[in-house]
Amino acid sequence: MKIFDFDDNATSYKYPIIKLLLSVLILAAIYNRNLVFHFNGEIANFTVNFLCRILICAGIIRIILSIAEILTIPGNRKKTAAVSDKEKKRSKTCSVDKIVSLADSNSIIEIKILSGNKKIKVRASSDYDKGKSEFFDKLFFIGEKEFETADDFRNALRMYSDGDKITVISIDDLPPEDYKI
Repeated sequence: MKIFDFDDNATSYKYPIIKLLLSVLILAAIYNRNLVFHFNGEIANFTVNFLCRILICAGIIRIILSIAEILTIPGNRKKTAAVSDKEKKRSKTCSVDKIVSLADSNSIIEIKILSGNKKIKVRASSDYDKGKSEFFDKLFFIGEKEFETADDFRNALRMYSDGDKITVISIDDLPPEDYKI
């Protein structure tokens, strides 16, 4: 656990809250330092004030990071949530080629698939000129991995398939049957 590292994958409130409380306690101790410590020299007083200012800056930074970590936890918990029975019931199995075709024929699409017991986001995005039906700058994604061609995307998607079949949970947050899969 590093003090100034931002944990953007945190799913527990434990460590961000501990870091937040410790930072607040350190700031309170710095604020009340004259009740405990008394320095009579100019150099000693300057040094202590300088070190306290550094600790105040570090404490404020850590408080901001802790609050940001706490705010990301609900989203991280949703990402790692197990697949519900409702999602399993409404899911459909389709071929890898059907998913690649669907991703290739839409300018922007997000497909959630089931691999093992984990949800994985499969996405595609592209740009287009108004009035033209051709897409350009087409990119495909599996999780955070980016693929520039449909063939690379297809090959990577096969690693998540079971005999060239993939279980689709949702397409653009809609049930797969809405897309006639």
